[in-house]
Amino acid sequence: MKKLIIALVTVGIVGVSGILFVRQGLYPLNHKIEIKKYAEKYNVEPALVAATIHFETNFKETPYKEGKPSGLMNINDESGIRIANEANIKIDNKEEVALADNNINIGTFYISKIFNEKNYKEMMAKWIERNGEVEEADKVYASQYYGEKIEKREKIYKFLYPSLK
Repeated sequence: MKKLIIALVTVGIVGVSGILFVRQGLYPLNHKIEIKKYAEKYNVEPALVAATIHFETNFKETPYKEGKPSGLMNINDESGIRIANEANIKIDNKEEVALADNNINIGTFYISKIFNEKNYKEMMAKWIERNGEVEEADKVYASQYYGEKIEKREKIYKFLYPSLK
């Protein structure tokens, strides 16, 4: 009986450690407050926003560089300003597109416009267009390969972070 209890405690410790490693190491969640705030504002699943950020940057902010994708969601300055204007988000200068709060706000608004009827493939084909025109082959590739990745990541974030709901 004592061996069984020791085995169960060991399995429990290993299981909890594994989940903590996966949460912190493989699927981090930073800026949870902003994600939840803008997900609610634009009626988007917070786990989908987290999954998109994870896909784009693994929650490591891309520094601002003029004309290049930046921030957590890799949105370039011109597109960011265009999308911000459409969403009535106040951006005073190009560099502000890269700020975490603005970047999540802009990216979540954009997701709300392109994600219809749980079609992850279509969403990703449109997501890659956020920074300008792309070739049809790139849209097909994004649809085929990125859609599944986002859907999988969303499910993982929902499982690992039930408080995202």
